[in-house]
Amino acid sequence: MKIQFETKDENQEIFRFLYHMNNLPEHHCHLCPREEIALQKELNRILSRKDASLLVLRDETGKIQGVFRVLAEPEERYLEIIWGFVEEPLVYEEMFAYFRREYTGCHLDVVVTKTNQEMMEAYQKQGIIYDEEQIMMLLQDYTPKSVEAAIIPYDPIYEKSYRVIHQDEGVYWTAQRMLNALDRYHVLLVLEKGEAVGYAEITKGYDENEPIQIYVKPECRGKGYGRGLLQRAIEDNMPSNMMLEVYVNNTPALELYRSLGFREVLREYMGSMTI
Repeated sequence: MKIQFETKDENQEIFRFLYHMNNLPEHHCHLCPREEIALQKELNRILSRKDASLLVLRDETGKIQGVFRVLAEPEERYLEIIWGFVEEPLVYEEMFAYFRREYTGCHLDVVVTKTNQEMMEAYQKQGIIYDEEQIMMLLQDYTPKSVEAAIIPYDPIYEKSYRVIHQDEGVYWTAQRMLNALDRYHVLLVLEKGEAVGYAEITKGYDENEPIQIYVKPECRGKGYGRGLLQRAIEDNMPSNMMLEVYVNNTPALELYRSLGFREVLREYMGSMTI
């Protein structure tokens, strides 16, 4: 099987494959658009990037057997499968064999919709270990509340205090990576006594954007800062919609999100392994 990162600006064959697979209920992934116009826009955006990220698997006749959106940072020993689709389960084995040849020793993260049992089992067979179940929620009826907080878009003036409080351990999106990607992420800071005591990091440029992380220093919690950051993120994000993920047993977060108008749309699992 031929496996390579696609770099062409346009590819209708890939578009047709993704459109067909993502509109099958058992394979649908919310991270990949299923409507034609949105999917073509996303595909063109991915293929126009200098860092190729669309991994395409073809059989000996050249027919597409699988397509995966992959974030590959070999110098950082990191891989992430953002979404993916295959014709047959055997394709997963071919892809992981490729990863083991090209990315030995890298950490791999995946996300799988709970209804896609084929993908869940295939990843698990390759060594993926799943975290606890998560709920994906979509903003459907925004209901803000008054919050007293000094919340601003990221300003380099507060870089030092932002870096100090940033939760870097065990995550890909460290403070440095986020600051290097401000063209793709919207960062908000909550200020107290002239320093950043909390932050929110949100994707931007999509029809549905997502908070990557919302954090408030422990000694500054209980003041509504988390709610304030999320409300400001929602309002700055309009007219685009917003989605988020939360662990099923995180009752305080679930209650907050529901009070703001987020509703459950599906359940999923995050998983990881060392290749």
